[in-house]
This record gives sequence, structure tokens and C-alpha cells, in this order.
Amino acid sequence: MASAISKNAAIIERCALCKIDLKGRFAFLDEEFMSLTGYRDEELLGKPISKILDAESGELIRSLVTDRNHYDTFFDYVKLTLITKQNRKLSLCAVVSLNFIGGNPVNLQMILTKAGGSGRTEVYAAPDQTSLDFLSNLSEMDDFKNLNELLQAILGFAGAGQLGIYDYDNSTMSLKMSVNDENNAQYANSEMPETSIVHLMVADSGSRYSYTDDKAVQTAIEKSGSAPQELVTSFITNSNNQYLLRFIYDDKIEGKKAMAAVSKADIGSKILQKLIDLIGNID
Repeated sequence: MASAISKNAAIIERCALCKIDLKGRFAFLDEEFMSLTGYRDEELLGKPISKILDAESGELIRSLVTDRNHYDTFFDYVKLTLITKQNRKLSLCAVVSLNFIGGNPVNLQMILTKAGGSGRTEVYAAPDQTSLDFLSNLSEMDDFKNLNELLQAILGFAGAGQLGIYDYDNSTMSLKMSVNDENNAQYANSEMPETSIVHLMVADSGSRYSYTDDKAVQTAIEKSGSAPQELVTSFITNSNNQYLLRFIYDDKIEGKKAMAAVSKADIGSKILQKLIDLIGNID
């Protein structure tokens, strides 16, 4: 089975996905769509799809949205010309269909691929300033074993108020080091809050807790009576040391902003694990 997948990988093309509401405004776009267009979700959500289409394609979508009976299931195939953030024109094929909730139409789903199936686009979303700053900080570090510098770089990248790393051994958790966002008055001089059963559960299971995950939050409330505003991850290094990371966020980081922040925190956690595996113990 693995060889069959490998053999066919070259001819499998990942499609992009977006959703527009019944007025033609963006309601959702996936990572592939963002990579295809060069735009991030915060730049397009709530904006008309015509913003990134040529005039003919914009009129085609307007006609499709307004002329359809929105209580009929349909799958329409259309060809569109999309204008990327870098002002490149892309010829795309799209299959458009309705999404329903409780029998009522809520939005239109568009599955898109490059016309002609010539392979995936080479247009990528431009990194945001936080990502550029993070990469710059890493590139300027003289010693990757300097744990404080590493944590400070990851803290800024993840947009958290506090970040702590803990040693975990035989059900014992001890704080190795923590850093604060010195520009945030709420956290500038704060100590890390006490750990709870939530953190022990993550460490014991090797799983992950995120305050953006409703199921995880519900489990935390049931087990400990509260749900911390944190991302908590755990990993075991090649030298068999286990660490737990806590990214603590304030109440203003919520919704889409929280999802983006947690996604970066996950990346930061993986980068730290890889660096520890490469360089051995950190001080």
C-alpha cells in the first residue's frame, strides 16, 4: 500500500477550498487557498470574492450566486481567472456547491485547482512580520543552547504573555525556565502560575491542550474545575528527556487571533524540540 501511494504521489494534486456566503463574500479559506493566492484569511474574510477575480470571472460568480435556487442541491463547474496578491493571473477550475445546515442554505463551497492540472502553484503566502522577526532572531543567535534567548524568540513568535518549560520525570514537574512579554504590563513581572491536573494529564499522555479546543476545555473543566487560557504541549527528546511547554495568553487573544497564535505556538514547540535533539542538553 505504501509503495502504491508513493507511486501515485506525483499525480495527486491537492485542491484549494474556500467558502463564500450567499452574497458572495468570503466565509472560509483553507491553507491551500491562501498559498495559492498569497493572501491570509484576515485579508479576505468578509470581503467579496470579486476582489481577487478578473471582471469576467467576478460577473460569472455574481450570476451563479444570484440566479440559483438556493434550496436545490447543485454542483457547477466553472473556469475562473484569479488575481493573486502578487498581481499574477491564475487560470483555475472550480466546482461550486451549496452547503446546508438544518435544510437551510448557509454558504457556497468552491473546490479549486489549476486549469490543465499542471501541478501545484509556486505562489506562496508572504510571511507576516512576526514570522520574519522570529526567523531573524534565530539567525542572529550565537548559541542555540542559550535557553533564555530561544524561549524569548518563541514567545514573541507565538504572541503569548508567558512561556515556561518544565522538566517532567516520574510524575514530577519542575520549572526549568520561564520568560515574559516585557511589553505587556499584565505579564511583565509575573511568575508562572501553578501547574494543575491539566498539565499533568498532558505530560502523562504526551498529548496537547489548547484553550481554543472546545473539547479539551470541557475535559479540563470536568477534571480540574477550570480551563487555563493556555497552549500546553509535551515532548520527549532523542536523549529521552521529557519537557512540557506552557504558552499563556491573555483574554484579548481570542477567536481567529487565538487560532493563529496557537498555531504559531505549536510550530515554536516543534522547533524547540528539533533544536534540543540537534544540540543535546540546553542550559
